[in-house]
Amino acid sequence: MARGVPAQIHYALDDALRNQRGSFAVAEQVRAAPAALGLFDYDGSGHPFTDPRRPRSTAPRPPIYFGSA
Repeated sequence: MARGVPAQIHYALDDALRNQRGSFAVAEQVRAAPAALGLFDYDGSGHPFTDPRRPRSTAPRPPIYFGSA
């Protein structure tokens, strides 16, 4: 059986560009592939949440935060 590519979805909870319905649709497709999926929500707003001008979030970051992009 062919497998899909693992994926991660990262959003700030109050991000104006956050599209919860879209995220769920992508999540369903990834899981149906089948592939592993990580969903990560962070406190705050703005996009991207990694913007160096923003205060640092205290939310834990996954170990492969920047290494997989």
